[in-house]
Amino acid sequence: MDTVSILLEYFISSGKILFSEDSNEIAIKNWQKYNGNESPRVQKLVDEEIKLVKEKKLIQYLYPTHTVSILLRQEEEEKEREKEEEVEVPEIGSEVVKNIANEVWKDQIWKEQICMGLGIKIDELQKWLAMFNSSVASDKVANFDKSAYKKMSRGWIQKQKQKGVVVETGVQKTSSAPTLTKLNN
Repeated sequence: MDTVSILLEYFISSGKILFSEDSNEIAIKNWQKYNGNESPRVQKLVDEEIKLVKEKKLIQYLYPTHTVSILLRQEEEEKEREKEEEVEVPEIGSEVVKNIANEVWKDQIWKEQICMGLGIKIDELQKWLAMFNSSVASDKVANFDKSAYKKMSRGWIQKQKQKGVVVETGVQKTSSAPTLTKLNN
């Protein structure tokens, strides 16, 4: 380590390399002159590697010509495009969830499939969906529609069941009279 440190200091002081302590990156003077290649494939790979350099002053050290400014400009333009593409997705809202839930509830085949797939009864499904609706209303989901509702609700119910969450089913007892029992034949 001592030898490496001494050599590093020597090359920095003699102007042969530029070292960035922040990113631990090194630029070697005249690297392109002795290692350059005119092949378009190699140039493309070098350009991709240059984009990964964290300390931009090292790029300017290696390529003091206008090619560096072009690469840096391209990188800035890419970042701006990414920012433009990032659109703020608003919360779904309880009204939207309610409307979609009402539409989905009309799909008898879906209800049967989800009940069979999850091993639950229709009254349990209704309670699970009520819990899901209140849970998802404040979420931010792009393109939330019936299809998304169906997929998300199924996954959400599965996850809740895996966590051990249960919903109460059946008729609640309101009097002291015993409940009806099923007779075995």
